[in-house]
Amino acid sequence: MRLPLIAGISVLLPLLIPVNGRLENAVNRALPSRLDHRLVLVGIDEASLRDYGRPEVWPPELYAAALGTLANAGIRAVALDSLPGLPTSATLGRLTHHRPPLVLATAHGAPPSPFMPQSGDNSGISVLNAPSFSAVREVQTAYPAPDTTLTPSFARQVAALLASPLPLNTSRHLIRYAIPANLAAHTLSFRDVVNGHVRFGALQGRVAVIGLTARGLGQLTLPDVDGRLVSATALQVRAISSLLIPPLRRLPPPLTMLACLLAAALALTWRGWWGFVVAWAALLLTPALWHWNIVFPGVTGVFRGAERHRPAGLRAVVGGAAVWHTRPAHGVRQPPGLHAGHRAALAGPP
Repeated sequence: MRLPLIAGISVLLPLLIPVNGRLENAVNRALPSRLDHRLVLVGIDEASLRDYGRPEVWPPELYAAALGTLANAGIRAVALDSLPGLPTSATLGRLTHHRPPLVLATAHGAPPSPFMPQSGDNSGISVLNAPSFSAVREVQTAYPAPDTTLTPSFARQVAALLASPLPLNTSRHLIRYAIPANLAAHTLSFRDVVNGHVRFGALQGRVAVIGLTARGLGQLTLPDVDGRLVSATALQVRAISSLLIPPLRRLPPPLTMLACLLAAALALTWRGWWGFVVAWAALLLTPALWHWNIVFPGVTGVFRGAERHRPAGLRAVVGGAAVWHTRPAHGVRQPPGLHAGHRAALAGPP
């Protein structure tokens, strides 16, 4: 009775919880990725706001100066994230003799920008998937418009400049985590770009994403997998970088159920504390397979610790149940071949 029960629980776990966002967030944070070297974030930071004021009152000439610097540096393209008072590409075209192709961000549900006078200009909706498992963690190459047609996302339109055309669909792509120091290494101040205080050789052939990164303006900030609130533009840059690497693949459900069944069978066969060893070994398959872009849907619960959520394997609970129900009467496994007389002698007088 025990074997069918434990086997049934092990097989049902991956069916009941096919996607384990908490475990994926933990592994994503523990095994961060590096941003694509062809991306650079031009952040409108505190220094830029001190010099120029709030973006909604900026003259178009300020953006034109930044585009001129980037064009002279040999930038491949410039993506302008959602900014208040952002001039149209037509206005920027009149102010600059030559400029790189532009990707303009539009609001979700808004039509594509009609101001695309230059060949190579494009637009996409600046949106990421709603937070799940306490963090914004996914992006799509397209999102349904009110008329049910698919509208390209801002991240997809920028990534398409650096990679082969990405198909437009609603498949979810995990936004890979990058440590703040790695993002800072890819970030320039908007003020420095306007004034030309940048190394042109470091920008040649790259794609620049201009967006708001300063704090305290009430701009859109989103929860990250490490518990911090980060600017939406920083997450967009990571989403673009994530679309430039092979997507994560999930194991087929039959293979996952077979692995769970094997773990339960080993725990029942070996007994003792080996049940916990097998359970945690199954859980550790997730970070091991992560390096090959494979998601093993380990099942976790959450213990709320003093600082952060701590994942704990429910497979360990299943393994513990196997240990508990298959333990010997006194908690000690009798050595094989020990006959009744030896057991009586070892037990001592009553």
